[in-house]
Amino acid sequence: MNVLTDSTTRLLSRWCDLPCSPIASSLARRWVSAMLVSWELPLSPANEATIAELTSELVTNAVQHAAPPPSGSSGIRINVRAGAATIWLAVCDHDPT
Repeated sequence: MNVLTDSTTRLLSRWCDLPCSPIASSLARRWVSAMLVSWELPLSPANEATIAELTSELVTNAVQHAAPPPSGSSGIRINVRAGAATIWLAVCDHDPT
């Protein structure tokens, strides 16, 4: 990881808990898009579409392949980070594999 030393560079990060259900991908796409818009990032339409597609793929994989979450806990956690010229997406689930 690069250390950001420029005081004008922002490192933004947010996470969201999602249900482990078929609607999770749609919720995740909308949430990630809303975060990126709220951060006022200068993304091209092609980059926005790629980020939405990757978000959907990662969350769908977690819904389809992860072990069910323990009772009373959220199913999936998604994290989006933006800094310098990079967008990071991470999806976490309860499956140890």
